[in-house]
Amino acid sequence: MKNEEVGQLIKEYKETGEPLLTLLHKIQNLIPHNHLPAEVLKKVSRELKIPVSSLYSTASFYSMFSLKPRGKHIIRVCSSPPCKLEEYDSLIEAIGEKLNLSIGETTCDGQFTLEEQSCLGLCSLASVMMVDNDIYKNVTVTQLPEILDTYVEE
Repeated sequence: MKNEEVGQLIKEYKETGEPLLTLLHKIQNLIPHNHLPAEVLKKVSRELKIPVSSLYSTASFYSMFSLKPRGKHIIRVCSSPPCKLEEYDSLIEAIGEKLNLSIGETTCDGQFTLEEQSCLGLCSLASVMMVDNDIYKNVTVTQLPEILDTYVEE
């Protein structure tokens, strides 16, 4: 864990008064395996005098946060009704075959985690998926290998 960097982000938060969600996102992006470990939430709780239970409540409510370790790249496939009607099932199956992965799992090499997202807010562009912060619209199974290959490290 990058303790000094987390401390710096907390200091900046105190100075700027940015939203707590922004702080938690910045911290999660710093932590290897894209999650919010218990010791980090306890540090934030102590430094900001926010009950740790409130931090856990926030982190567990929003699907973009994780309390457990994840892969370097997070694949989120939208499961809203418009996306379900388009390519959702095919995309999940194709990702599973390509990466040997099911929803909620991380690849053995720690590169990818597959998550279902209840809505990515782009219903008119279904099917939609995200890899990290990159959004892909009107995704088809034939596009999937090329998309995922851009994230594979040699």
